[in-house]
Amino acid sequence: MPDRLLFDRVYSDLVANKADEPFFKLILTLSSHEPFDVPVRRFTEPYLNAVNYTDNCLGEFVNELKDTGLWDNTLLILLADHAMQSYPVGVANNEPQRFHIPMLWIGGAVKQPLVVGSYGSQNDLSATLLSQLRMQSGDFLFSKDMLNPQGSKFAFYSYVNGFCMMDSTGTVIYDNDKEDVILKAGNPGLERMAKAYFQTMYIDLANR
Repeated sequence: MPDRLLFDRVYSDLVANKADEPFFKLILTLSSHEPFDVPVRRFTEPYLNAVNYTDNCLGEFVNELKDTGLWDNTLLILLADHAMQSYPVGVANNEPQRFHIPMLWIGGAVKQPLVVGSYGSQNDLSATLLSQLRMQSGDFLFSKDMLNPQGSKFAFYSYVNGFCMMDSTGTVIYDNDKEDVILKAGNPGLERMAKAYFQTMYIDLANR
Protein backbone atom coordinates (compact mmCIF):
# COMPACT_ATOMS: atom_id res chain seq x y z
CA MET A 1 0.00 0.00 0.00
CA PRO A 2 1.47 3.42 -0.94
CA ASP A 3 2.20 5.54 2.13
CA ARG A 4 -0.31 8.21 1.12
CA LEU A 5 -3.13 5.66 1.26
CA LEU A 6 -1.74 4.24 4.50
CA PHE A 7 -1.68 7.59 6.29
CA ASP A 8 -5.10 8.54 4.91
CA ARG A 9 -6.53 5.31 6.33
CA VAL A 10 -4.86 5.83 9.72
CA TYR A 11 -6.10 9.41 9.90
CA SER A 12 -9.68 8.48 8.99
CA ASP A 13 -9.70 5.68 11.56
CA LEU A 14 -8.41 7.99 14.29
CA VAL A 15 -10.97 10.68 13.55
CA ALA A 16 -13.89 8.30 13.08
CA ASN A 17 -13.16 6.18 16.16
CA LYS A 18 -12.13 8.64 18.84
CA ALA A 19 -11.15 6.52 21.81
CA ASP A 20 -12.21 7.37 25.36
CA GLU A 21 -9.15 5.57 26.75
CA PRO A 22 -5.44 5.87 25.88
CA PHE A 23 -4.50 3.80 22.84
CA PHE A 24 -1.41 2.56 21.04
CA LYS A 25 -1.01 2.18 17.27
CA LEU A 26 1.90 0.86 15.25
CA ILE A 27 2.31 2.09 11.67
CA LEU A 28 4.87 0.52 9.32
CA THR A 29 5.58 2.43 6.13
CA LEU A 30 6.68 0.40 3.10
CA SER A 31 7.14 2.88 0.25
CA SER A 32 10.75 3.50 1.28
CA HIS A 33 11.48 -0.23 0.91
CA GLU A 34 12.57 -1.95 -2.27
CA PRO A 35 11.55 -1.78 -5.09
CA PHE A 36 11.04 1.95 -4.20
CA ASP A 37 8.02 2.20 -6.49
CA VAL A 38 6.35 5.52 -5.59
CA PRO A 39 4.01 7.83 -7.58
CA VAL A 40 6.41 10.80 -7.65
CA ARG A 41 9.88 11.42 -9.04
CA ARG A 42 11.94 14.22 -7.52
CA PHE A 43 15.30 12.43 -7.18
CA THR A 44 17.09 10.18 -9.64
CA GLU A 45 18.38 7.93 -6.86
CA PRO A 46 15.48 5.48 -6.22
CA TYR A 47 15.98 5.21 -2.46
CA LEU A 48 16.19 8.98 -1.91
CA ASN A 49 13.15 9.48 -4.10
CA ALA A 50 11.14 6.94 -2.11
CA VAL A 51 12.22 8.41 1.24
CA ASN A 52 11.26 11.88 0.02
CA TYR A 53 7.80 10.57 -0.85
CA THR A 54 7.37 8.91 2.55
CA ASP A 55 8.59 12.06 4.30
CA ASN A 56 6.02 14.21 2.47
CA CYS A 57 3.22 11.77 3.31
CA LEU A 58 4.25 11.79 6.96
CA GLY A 59 4.41 15.59 7.02
CA GLU A 60 0.90 15.88 5.61
CA PHE A 61 -0.36 13.36 8.17
CA VAL A 62 1.18 15.36 11.04
CA ASN A 63 -0.33 18.61 9.76
CA GLU A 64 -3.76 16.98 9.48
CA LEU A 65 -3.46 15.53 12.99
CA LYS A 66 -2.56 18.97 14.37
CA ASP A 67 -5.96 20.23 13.19
CA THR A 68 -7.73 17.75 15.46
CA GLY A 69 -8.05 17.61 19.23
CA LEU A 70 -6.11 14.35 19.20
CA TRP A 71 -2.79 16.11 18.67
CA ASP A 72 -2.79 17.80 22.07
CA ASN A 73 -2.51 14.48 23.93
CA THR A 74 -0.66 12.43 21.33
CA LEU A 75 2.92 11.19 21.36
CA LEU A 76 4.15 10.26 17.89
CA ILE A 77 7.43 8.32 17.80
CA LEU A 78 9.35 8.00 14.53
CA LEU A 79 11.99 5.29 14.32
CA ALA A 80 13.50 3.21 11.51
CA ASP A 81 13.33 -0.56 11.91
CA HIS A 82 16.58 -1.24 10.05
CA ALA A 83 19.30 0.32 7.93
CA MET A 84 19.36 0.31 4.13
CA GLN A 85 22.15 -1.82 2.65
CA SER A 86 22.10 -0.10 -0.74
CA TYR A 87 22.48 3.43 0.60
CA PRO A 88 24.68 5.35 1.17
CA VAL A 89 26.92 3.96 -1.55
CA GLY A 90 30.45 3.15 -0.44
CA VAL A 91 29.61 2.40 3.20
CA ALA A 92 30.26 -1.23 4.21
CA ASN A 93 27.42 -3.24 5.75
CA ASN A 94 29.27 -3.48 9.07
CA GLU A 95 30.10 0.21 9.51
CA PRO A 96 28.41 2.23 12.29
CA GLN A 97 27.54 4.99 9.78
CA ARG A 98 25.05 2.63 8.11
CA PHE A 99 23.24 2.06 11.41
CA HIS A 100 23.23 5.66 12.68
CA ILE A 101 19.52 6.52 12.71
CA PRO A 102 17.45 9.14 14.58
CA MET A 103 14.51 8.60 16.90
CA LEU A 104 12.02 11.47 17.05
CA TRP A 105 9.34 12.07 19.68
CA ILE A 106 6.81 14.70 18.62
CA GLY A 107 3.25 15.66 19.47
CA GLY A 108 1.29 17.73 21.94
CA ALA A 109 2.19 15.33 24.74
CA VAL A 110 5.83 16.44 24.53
CA LYS A 111 6.28 19.12 27.19
CA GLN A 112 9.44 20.80 25.90
CA PRO A 113 12.18 20.43 23.27
CA LEU A 114 15.04 18.11 24.21
CA VAL A 115 17.96 16.64 22.30
CA VAL A 116 19.34 13.34 23.60
CA GLY A 117 22.74 12.57 22.13
CA SER A 118 23.60 9.43 24.10
CA TYR A 119 24.16 6.02 22.51
CA GLY A 120 21.18 3.72 22.13
CA SER A 121 19.45 1.13 19.94
CA GLN A 122 15.95 0.42 18.67
CA ASN A 123 15.63 -2.03 21.57
CA ASP A 124 15.71 0.90 23.96
CA LEU A 125 12.43 2.35 22.78
CA SER A 126 10.42 -0.02 24.99
CA ALA A 127 12.09 0.82 28.31
CA THR A 128 12.35 4.52 27.50
CA LEU A 129 8.67 4.85 26.62
CA LEU A 130 7.42 2.70 29.51
CA SER A 131 9.53 4.71 31.94
CA GLN A 132 7.86 7.92 30.79
CA LEU A 133 4.49 6.22 31.34
CA ARG A 134 5.66 5.15 34.82
CA MET A 135 5.27 1.50 33.87
CA GLN A 136 7.56 -1.47 34.46
CA SER A 137 9.79 -2.61 31.58
CA GLY A 138 11.40 -5.69 33.11
CA ASP A 139 9.94 -7.99 30.44
CA PHE A 140 12.12 -6.24 27.86
CA LEU A 141 15.47 -7.75 28.87
CA PHE A 142 17.55 -5.97 26.26
CA SER A 143 15.97 -2.54 26.53
CA LYS A 144 17.25 0.36 28.61
CA ASP A 145 15.87 3.78 29.47
CA MET A 146 17.78 6.29 27.35
CA LEU A 147 16.48 9.17 29.49
CA ASN A 148 17.88 7.72 32.73
CA PRO A 149 21.00 9.78 33.52
CA GLN A 150 22.43 6.94 35.62
CA GLY A 151 21.73 4.25 33.01
CA SER A 152 24.25 2.53 30.75
CA LYS A 153 24.66 4.28 27.39
CA PHE A 154 25.69 2.01 24.54
CA ALA A 155 24.55 1.00 21.07
CA PHE A 156 24.49 -2.55 19.74
CA TYR A 157 23.61 -3.77 16.27
CA SER A 158 23.99 -6.99 14.33
CA TYR A 159 24.33 -7.38 10.59
CA VAL A 160 24.36 -10.37 8.22
CA ASN A 161 27.57 -11.93 9.54
CA GLY A 162 28.62 -9.98 12.61
CA PHE A 163 27.82 -7.45 15.31
CA CYS A 164 29.01 -4.17 16.81
CA MET A 165 28.94 -2.48 20.20
CA MET A 166 29.88 1.14 20.74
CA ASP A 167 29.70 3.75 23.47
CA SER A 168 31.50 6.95 24.45
CA THR A 169 34.65 4.94 25.26
CA GLY A 170 35.10 3.07 21.99
CA THR A 171 33.85 0.74 19.26
CA VAL A 172 34.27 -2.96 18.50
CA ILE A 173 33.04 -4.84 15.40
CA TYR A 174 33.20 -8.64 15.30
CA ASP A 175 32.94 -10.73 12.12
CA ASN A 176 31.33 -14.14 12.68
CA ASP A 177 32.67 -15.58 9.41
CA LYS A 178 36.26 -14.62 10.21
CA GLU A 179 35.72 -15.39 13.90
CA ASP A 180 37.69 -12.31 14.75
CA VAL A 181 37.45 -8.63 15.56
CA ILE A 182 37.72 -6.49 12.42
CA LEU A 183 37.66 -3.12 14.18
CA LYS A 184 38.58 -2.13 17.71
CA ALA A 185 38.96 1.42 18.93
CA GLY A 186 39.17 2.79 22.45
CA ASN A 187 38.07 0.70 25.41
CA PRO A 188 39.47 -2.89 25.05
CA GLY A 189 36.81 -4.17 27.47
CA LEU A 190 34.08 -3.59 24.89
CA GLU A 191 35.03 -6.77 23.02
CA ARG A 192 34.12 -9.00 25.95
CA MET A 193 30.95 -7.02 26.64
CA ALA A 194 29.86 -7.23 22.99
CA LYS A 195 30.44 -10.99 22.79
CA ALA A 196 28.56 -11.58 26.06
CA TYR A 197 25.66 -9.42 24.92
CA PHE A 198 25.43 -11.17 21.54
CA GLN A 199 25.60 -14.62 23.11
CA THR A 200 22.99 -13.78 25.74
CA MET A 201 20.60 -12.50 23.06
CA TYR A 202 20.78 -15.72 21.09
CA ILE A 203 20.47 -17.92 24.16
CA ASP A 204 17.34 -15.96 25.09
CA LEU A 205 15.98 -16.31 21.55
CA ALA A 206 16.61 -20.08 21.55
CA ASN A 207 14.74 -20.46 24.84
CA ARG A 208 11.58 -18.72 23.62
